[in-house]
Amino acid sequence: MAIKHLGEGVFIDDAPVATSREADAYAYAEFPSLERVEYGLFLAEVGGRHARADWIGSVEVGGYGLEPGAVGSDIDLDNAKEALRDGAKYVFEEYPMAEVPSREDFDELLEAAAQGGLDRPGAEWRGPGVYDMRDFILAWSSAEEYEEQALGDEASQAIDSMFQGDEWRDALRGLFEDAGIAKWDVVGERRRPPGLFPR
Repeated sequence: MAIKHLGEGVFIDDAPVATSREADAYAYAEFPSLERVEYGLFLAEVGGRHARADWIGSVEVGGYGLEPGAVGSDIDLDNAKEALRDGAKYVFEEYPMAEVPSREDFDELLEAAAQGGLDRPGAEWRGPGVYDMRDFILAWSSAEEYEEQALGDEASQAIDSMFQGDEWRDALRGLFEDAGIAKWDVVGERRRPPGLFPR
């Protein structure tokens, strides 16, 4: 499974779910917001592009709500400084990431940690980006990269969950029939063992 980001909150698994002479079916996950993911199947011409505009058809199979702040959440920089000043490192267990845009902000975080009695040995400025406040390590070079990775991980789980039931089979049948395709083959008798999300 290779998850690819198409943009605008849409991710696809680039391995086909089913193939035919005319079109192949693929799985997708879409985030209409950071609090919901919807997943389904789409058809694309054999050997064609996967861009959303090139989809022959698509069908939503399901979706679910996400906890507010569950995907790609970070702690506000001012809140991070306050938590460090107060010695409240437990705050970073749930939301360990903070976007640090400048060296000045990084130095202020270190100063706040020292005021709170929190030792940060080895903390080193490595440029603007998203830092893990538990150890002051640069985790991502930008908030966008961090959010895309988090959404990609959630998309992988959403797509995998779609194949845990049988609703996708009826949706696949309808998708091919709506496109006027009478014969297709499901690839590798779907799907991966549960709990495996290779990158």
